[in-house]
Amino acid sequence: MKCIMPLISFLILIVIFITPTVGQGASDNIGRDAFDKGDYATAFQEWSISATNGSTAAQLGLANLYANGLGTEKNIIKAAHWYSTAAKLGSSEAQYRVGILYFSGQGVDQNYQKSAESYIQAAEQNHAAAQNNLAGMYALGLGVQRDFIKAYMWAFLAATKGAHRSKENLSLFENRMDEEQVLEAKQLAKAWQNSH
Repeated sequence: MKCIMPLISFLILIVIFITPTVGQGASDNIGRDAFDKGDYATAFQEWSISATNGSTAAQLGLANLYANGLGTEKNIIKAAHWYSTAAKLGSSEAQYRVGILYFSGQGVDQNYQKSAESYIQAAEQNHAAAQNNLAGMYALGLGVQRDFIKAYMWAFLAATKGAHRSKENLSLFENRMDEEQVLEAKQLAKAWQNSH
């Protein structure tokens, strides 16, 4: 009997901790379906529950609702909170959005270093838009040391995925680099692709 009681207690704990996860997935799906149908108030309600329970997808969705004033009043500070929360859990899209917020100073104090750090996190996960924005940060020396080789490398990676304006950025960077630097940047990009 002494051996069974700890086992029963353990099983009860498992049920308690697993149950919210099951409900969370359902809430995520209801929120996504509502969002797709334009029912932003329902999406807001469902994602609020899931986001609080740790769903990265719901946190990102909730942040987007706050950022755009859909289903709730527009609140960029709350959007920044939920983007940051999802970013800490590894969402590349949220990391990219946090980079934008720090770059522009919306919902957070403007901070180019934190912007670049967020773009790096997302870029390392192969997020094309983050790679392209990071290229710009390196080209301008905002939040990172100015480095046209790294700028070209990130723009090259973004261009392989068709990121907006990445090909234009490559042309701009090439005008400031010699052939050897361009070759080095392309080699770094190829090495990065092979390792990811």
